[in-house]
Amino acid sequence: MIEGEASLYSYKESDITRFFFENNDSVLEQLVYKKYNFSNTKIGANEHYKQQLWTNFKCDNVPLRTIKNVNYTKRDLLRLFIKYNECRDSKFTIPKNKIKRDVFNLTLRPGFRSNALTIKNEESGVDIDFGQQNSLSFGLEFEFIMPFNKSKWAIVVEPTYQHYESKDISRTINPVNLVIPQTISYNATYKSIEVPIGVRHYFFLNKFSKLYLNGFAVLDFKMEDSNVNFSFSNQTSRPNIIPVKTRLNAAVGLGYKFKNRYSTEIRYLINRNLFVNNTLWRSNYNSLSFVVGYTLF
Repeated sequence: MIEGEASLYSYKESDITRFFFENNDSVLEQLVYKKYNFSNTKIGANEHYKQQLWTNFKCDNVPLRTIKNVNYTKRDLLRLFIKYNECRDSKFTIPKNKIKRDVFNLTLRPGFRSNALTIKNEESGVDIDFGQQNSLSFGLEFEFIMPFNKSKWAIVVEPTYQHYESKDISRTINPVNLVIPQTISYNATYKSIEVPIGVRHYFFLNKFSKLYLNGFAVLDFKMEDSNVNFSFSNQTSRPNIIPVKTRLNAAVGLGYKFKNRYSTEIRYLINRNLFVNNTLWRSNYNSLSFVVGYTLF
C-alpha cells in the first residue's frame, strides 16, 4: 500500500482484511485488531493496533489524538503512514494496484437449433419446402477482449458443428406424355462446421451481469455427405444428387452473461444458399439458435 521508512501492507481473504507494517526495515508485524462478543447484546474490539502505531510512529505531525481516531481501514491507515513519512522527510511510494484484465476466454457452447430449408428449380418451377427441423449443435468459442473502452468490445471466433436432415418430401407429376403419373421423392442432408468470426459488444448491468450483441460473418465447411437428392418412383438407379456448396453469410445474436462464467444467447443465421454456382437450383437455409455457454477460463 505504501513503501518507505514506514511501510504498510495489506492481506485480504474472503471478507477479512489484515494490515502489516515495517519501520526502518524491521521485522514485518501485524497491526492487531479483533472484534469479540462483550455480552449477548454488545460487541467489543481489541484495538491494540493504536498502541502499536503510537509506539512506532510518533512524530510532530502525528499526535496521540490522531492515532486515537485512526480506524482499522485502508483509508485511515494509509493517511497516517503518509503523514509519518512526510514528517520524517522519507521518500515513499504508493504502488498502483494492477488490475488483472480478462484478455481471453474459452467457452463451451452447446445449442438447440430450429432450421428451415427450401429449394427451387428455376427451370421447372419445382418448389420444395422441407420445413422446420430441430437439431443440437456444439461449438467452442474463442473470445479475445479488446484493451480499450473498459473491455466492452471483443473479437469472437466460434467453430460449431451443425446438421440438418429432412424427412422425405414427395411430389406427384403427371406430364401429358406420361400414361401413369410419377412420384418424385426429395431428401436433404446437410452437415457442416460453421466458423462465425465477428465482433461482440457488452452492456454491463452490474458487477455480475452483462448483456451482449454479436455480429458475425460465417464461414461454412460442409461435410462430404451433404447433398439434396431426389428419385422418381420408377427409378432403379441411384438417386439424382444436387451437391451442396455454400459461401460466406451473416449471423446476429443477443446474449446474457453471468459472473463471466455462464451465458445464454439467441442467434439468427441469415439466409444461406446451399447451391452456389448451380444455375438450375436455388435454396434458402436459415436457423434460429438458443445457445448456452460455460466459460472454462
